[in-house]
Amino acid sequence: MSTVAPPAVVLDPRVRGRLVASSDRTRLPSVLGGDLADVGTAPRLLAVAALNEIRAHADGRPPASEVFTEAARLFATATLDGETPREYARRVCHATGLTATAVEQAVTDLTGELRALPATTAAELPATGFGDGFDTRWVPRGRTFAAVMASNHPVPNISWAQALFHGYSVLVKPGSRDPFTPARLLAALTAAGLPPDRAAFLPCSREVGAYLLREADRGIVYGGDSAVATWHQRESVAVRGPGRTKAFLDRARTTPSSTTWRSPPPSTAAPAAPTSRPS
Repeated sequence: MSTVAPPAVVLDPRVRGRLVASSDRTRLPSVLGGDLADVGTAPRLLAVAALNEIRAHADGRPPASEVFTEAARLFATATLDGETPREYARRVCHATGLTATAVEQAVTDLTGELRALPATTAAELPATGFGDGFDTRWVPRGRTFAAVMASNHPVPNISWAQALFHGYSVLVKPGSRDPFTPARLLAALTAAGLPPDRAAFLPCSREVGAYLLREADRGIVYGGDSAVATWHQRESVAVRGPGRTKAFLDRARTTPSSTTWRSPPPSTAAPAAPTSRPS
């Protein structure tokens, strides 16, 4: 990671392609010191208005798959909203503490998943053909999708891009430390031909994010144990909680020459009673 922070930027909510300047501001610091961004946060009133606007223009029609292929290319290579790919990577590193190698791999993985959305969808949804005379298709279970994102890695942002692919209109609450990935991804999708009416980018508080999850037709939330406890019984919200892992720590081996063997002390316990085993 470069020890020199990239230039600070101003990020504001974006609703249907329109920047909405917010008087509620928060500073996003670098893990190495200094500010990375001045972020305008959406109050509840703005979130209510954004949801109403997005819902009013949601028609459930999926964009052309070429939009996502082109967005993958733009995300990885283009200057979007004045930000180069290198500046984006440096901002994510400085905001989250991820290494440059990890962010580079994340860009590769995220753009790869964008390009693979048609194949992924075909694999997940069975064919709908029932023979001649039938015309069937998959349709979304709603029109609006809320995504409450985390900041630990860029790749989970594929979840709301996949919702767009299926025809949802989305409202994205970025993670507090990584608003850069969803902002850049939305810019790439819009530049690739996504209708601006399909999305809103809403940096906001946890409470406003909860409002979006409650009011949208479907949603996804990334978070800790409290998020799991709050949302795991709500059928309309997919919960992605903390991962669990185990580590096995073995003792260092000692060489036979350095090992001292001692006889065990004499036992003072009474001998165990014999046990019988079934034949």
